[in-house]
Amino acid sequence: RSSYRGQWGFMTRGGKWRVKPEYSFVEPFRMNLSRVLKDKKWGVINTRGEMVVPTEYQEIFLPDSSDLAKGRSLIAANRFNISQHFLDEQGNLMYTHQFRKVGDCREGMIQFHSKQGLWGFLNKEGDIAIPAQYAAVADFHEGLAKAKTSRGWGYITKEGKWQIEPQYRRAYDFDEGIALVRAKTRFGYINPQGAYVLPPIYIRATPMHDGRAIVRKKKKYGVIDREGEWAAKPKYSRINTFGPHFLVRRNQKYGFIDRNG
Repeated sequence: RSSYRGQWGFMTRGGKWRVKPEYSFVEPFRMNLSRVLKDKKWGVINTRGEMVVPTEYQEIFLPDSSDLAKGRSLIAANRFNISQHFLDEQGNLMYTHQFRKVGDCREGMIQFHSKQGLWGFLNKEGDIAIPAQYAAVADFHEGLAKAKTSRGWGYITKEGKWQIEPQYRRAYDFDEGIALVRAKTRFGYINPQGAYVLPPIYIRATPMHDGRAIVRKKKKYGVIDREGEWAAKPKYSRINTFGPHFLVRRNQKYGFIDRNG
């Protein structure tokens, strides 16, 4: 990406314009497609600078690279407030739905917000895979998506079946086979079958990432591993992630610790 006089385009390594600087914003290419903004409207171009989707949409969602690589991926464009037009990679209209909002394509599924105020999912072909029936949902991660009903948060499969029944006050995405949940007043960690791998004993906690999570027991924070063992004992008044390390506060002083404390 390169800019010239406030306009953006794409330049070769030799310094020649591959795509002339005529856009107010361009995004890096994903699978030979780039979102571009012109006159406050979004469109999509290919690496030759050809217009795949005209710059006439209020909002456009490109699927992630893994879904684009599978062939029948979608570009979802919000032309009006509640009208979504779904196009293929050539910009041809495949189908139209009337929703309040649609999301990105993640693991072949697209969340949508119906005019009735409920959430569901489309598949990549544009069919309603899971009817709108939830108060809230999140994208699929590792084959499961969290969904909320009047009973609380649970986890559904791509077939719309409850893998883990709604029961939690809070729920987070699965990462490496573990998800953080809050049951009543405490946080714990569950596996995809809904069994606790670490019991709900923490006052506060963060999702597990790279085998570590920040938790609070009583009045102090520490860092645990996937087995619940202390990587850093709970002796800090505050802990924040800082790249691969942790920024900690103790006795009014700050310092850094590594993942092993």
